[in-house]
Amino acid sequence: MPNAARLIYPTTEESAAALYNAQNITSALEALHQDGFVVLKSVVNVSHIHKINEYMRVEADDLLQRNAKPFNQGVNCK
Repeated sequence: MPNAARLIYPTTEESAAALYNAQNITSALEALHQDGFVVLKSVVNVSHIHKINEYMRVEADDLLQRNAKPFNQGVNCK
């Protein structure tokens, strides 16, 4: 599939060592160079993503309720 993201899956050994082998590093760098991004699968524990999402959702709801504009969004800076 020419327009699909390239996925890099760590081997069992790579996961245990928390280190990619040369072949996967090369594949990831090629994808990054050619496509501008690469998807590294099974790197982040999904439960961590759920925790982060929950925190960010609460913060986003608060910002929306207060009509807050963090990071100078909508502010005319000169």
